[in-house]
Amino acid sequence: MNKNSLKQQAYQIVKNKILNCEFSPGMLLTENMLCDMLSLGRTPVRDAISRLEQEHFVRIFPPKGIFVEDITLTDLNALFEARFIFEPYLINEYGKNVPKEELNAYDNHFNDSTVSNDPEEFCRLLSSFHSLFYEGSKNPYLSQFFEQYRYQEQRLLSLIRLSSGQLHTFLKFYREMAGFCLKGQWEHASGLLRTVLTLYRDTFFEPALSCLKPSRSPVKKNVHNYGKNNLKQQAYQIIRRKIINCEYLPGSLLNGNILLEAVPGSQTPIRDAVSRLEQEKLVTILPKKGILVAPLSVSDLKPVYETRLLLEPYVVLHYGNKLSEDFYMDMYKNFSTAESPQPDGSHYTIDDEFHLHLIAAADNPYISQVYEQIHAQTHRARVLCGNTSENRVRDSMKEHLDIIFPCLKKDWTTASGRMTDHLTRSRGSVLQNLSQRIFL
Repeated sequence: MNKNSLKQQAYQIVKNKILNCEFSPGMLLTENMLCDMLSLGRTPVRDAISRLEQEHFVRIFPPKGIFVEDITLTDLNALFEARFIFEPYLINEYGKNVPKEELNAYDNHFNDSTVSNDPEEFCRLLSSFHSLFYEGSKNPYLSQFFEQYRYQEQRLLSLIRLSSGQLHTFLKFYREMAGFCLKGQWEHASGLLRTVLTLYRDTFFEPALSCLKPSRSPVKKNVHNYGKNNLKQQAYQIIRRKIINCEYLPGSLLNGNILLEAVPGSQTPIRDAVSRLEQEKLVTILPKKGILVAPLSVSDLKPVYETRLLLEPYVVLHYGNKLSEDFYMDMYKNFSTAESPQPDGSHYTIDDEFHLHLIAAADNPYISQVYEQIHAQTHRARVLCGNTSENRVRDSMKEHLDIIFPCLKKDWTTASGRMTDHLTRSRGSVLQNLSQRIFL
């Protein structure tokens, strides 16, 4: 068996044991223990653990060992909050793209009484149904969130066994939802989904009180030093910076020699960094060809702005009050003085600071992970487009002032609406600018 097969085997076995809670949340694993259990050497086990860390299944704390990622009450709330933001929108916006024969098939499955006696089949059925709308959106950032949440849901259902009566109740709701979809009543289906998600969360929450921690302990930053993890992190940061600053242009093909020029040393940390960047949609590994830097075109940026329009107005509305009045006053002063493009790009730094602080105020890891990816793409678009017109920068600064002013008055509804207006104008400007770039 080749090395890649051994890595994949180790990864899949450990991942399945985490999903089925044979390796329970918070459980300590060691490299020796995993090597013995899998009858494999250290290299495939280390590669598997590195990948599982990137996917947030484990955390590495040297010299203690490898800990299975916890599921806490805070995580449960954060997971459902992200679903509330995305899923009612997706079913309303993209439900019409799902073929009727597929919806009919789910209508029949939801009517199958045996599903209410099989939690695993219930989980598979619901995940499969929701995947119709995530896939229909063709939005890679939302689809990646879907992958995360369905794995967490599988772990939750392994920890918290719902009764057949509870599963039967949810299947009735989903039958009704499928009926609305078949009739093209998307707003009704979307509204019912909100109700179902609330009930689903609350059904988990009470038993979760007895088996989940309230929240995870604070983690010190930059604690990783597992094997060559410090070198892997350096390689990741160097390559990522070159991608988002367009030193490696969108659509360009990289090879080992090019990357070794940027990250001298061995290929091992580079391989790990590239694998992580592929998870973030910044590169694609093409076997026997090289590493393709993610293209950036109008069609690539549309889902970026779609996701921003879902997240940022929501965050302003619900979490704008978490930021201090001093923060808004400082931002107001900064935007007031940044009236034209600066050679050092400082006008973009102010813009980033404002938006990133708002996202951080939500304190939701799922929202933060999605936003980190789309923020990288937004930055690449800025660099590619060069200096935006002075008029657009001036308009953007004014739009930020228009958002901040109601924040200072604690009028979050108005501030949220103005964030929507700003992002809509920004999308129009960026997409028009990119469409005129003939090298894309």
